[in-house]
Amino acid sequence: MSRKKGVRRSVVVALGIICIILIIVIAYLSTNILSGQNNTSTYNSYVSTHSHSNADYDALQNQVNDLNDTVNLKKSTVMINQTINNIAGHVATWKPNTSFPYAGYAVVQINSLTGNNNTFVEMTFSSTNYNADYRQSVGTSATVAFPILPTTNLEINFGTSDGSAANETVVMIYFY
Repeated sequence: MSRKKGVRRSVVVALGIICIILIIVIAYLSTNILSGQNNTSTYNSYVSTHSHSNADYDALQNQVNDLNDTVNLKKSTVMINQTINNIAGHVATWKPNTSFPYAGYAVVQINSLTGNNNTFVEMTFSSTNYNADYRQSVGTSATVAFPILPTTNLEINFGTSDGSAANETVVMIYFY
């Protein structure tokens, strides 16, 4: 008989340990389930106050694409496309009626219609604590590039270094 009591006591102890483990597991799972419901509630609350349409996302994507194009200098504007007549002893000056809000560069293509080999193009502007003055001789025909910083006072001069009269076809493209 004592042997049966020993077996019964070990069974009772084993069952007690199993019950304690089950209680701990149930308590752990119930807290995680409740916190999961709170997370779901928080998520649903966020979604209900932060919904956006596909048009909203498309507009934001277009803004991102536009800014990426600007940063990578993929945008351009033709600023000048005309014939300039220089009177002997004078320099023709072009001042745009627009600002240059982004750093970039200008490509100027100039062709002397009178065959003058002394043609030049000069670009001046000032930007925060910096004054620029770039001059390039182009002969009878050339394409030159000038860096541009954000400015509101760009000026381009066209002329001949010997002061003679000249007619030039000028195209300037601003890349930003």
